[in-house]
Amino acid sequence: MKRLLFALAATLAWANVDAGAACVPVEVRYNPVAHAVDARVTLPPGVDSLSLADLAPYHRTRLWTSPDGSARIGETTLAPARSDRRTLHVRMDVSADAPIEDRAYPPYLRFTDGTVALYTPLFLAADHATPLCPRWHPSEG
Repeated sequence: MKRLLFALAATLAWANVDAGAACVPVEVRYNPVAHAVDARVTLPPGVDSLSLADLAPYHRTRLWTSPDGSARIGETTLAPARSDRRTLHVRMDVSADAPIEDRAYPPYLRFTDGTVALYTPLFLAADHATPLCPRWHPSEG
């Protein structure tokens, strides 16, 4: 009986740890003054980098910048620039129309009323990775 309880406790502890890393929170907001989409990614404990879905033919390294230098941006990775950083800030300039590639969804669409539609796979994790949980915030003002 003690083995059963120990096994059950170990299983519940493992499930709790796994549930704690169920997704990586991403706060996404459009800044109409800067004409940019800002995202803040908070890495949970034990997660050192993120594996992201491929956006080909588009490239995150061309679309995203890290205005505060907190993130290293790769085509399919996002990692802290320093090991002591847990919050990463990335920005995508949407002041001009997105480049259009044949047979691919553009990363964003601008509308004449000032709104912007984002291609949500920008914040999609790779198949084998911890998923991202984007939280979309309305723009201020």
